[in-house]
Amino acid sequence: MNNGLPSSTVTYLGINPDHYLFCGTIDAAMFRWPFNPQISEESKTDLMALALTPNPCQRILNITYGIKRSGMVRIDVFDAGGRLIATVVNKNQAAGSHRCHWTGVDRNGNLVPTGVYFIRSMTDSDVNTGKFVLIR
Repeated sequence: MNNGLPSSTVTYLGINPDHYLFCGTIDAAMFRWPFNPQISEESKTDLMALALTPNPCQRILNITYGIKRSGMVRIDVFDAGGRLIATVVNKNQAAGSHRCHWTGVDRNGNLVPTGVYFIRSMTDSDVNTGKFVLIR
């Protein structure tokens, strides 16, 4: 992109409505680069909305989610400190709507305390997160 510029130290970037990126350098050089911002079909996310109910929950959290393409799905629970508490789903799944639940226990089967927790759902190409409160 910076071929022919006297310096590659960019001090200004701007985009105009005609889809040009303008770069200004420290040496007062300017470069104009045409581009067409768009989202390709391949870059769209695989995950649909993630629903966590009830929230807050007392014993069981219902997790409803959908995936647009068949593939590997992993759903993990983390505490507010970012520590992995449990893995709820870790398998290949068909495209469509799915539902699972978390019973409020860690990887060793111990009840976890009241607190704020996070759900992370992942496919091969997307990550989605949700937040919920567990009340004992």
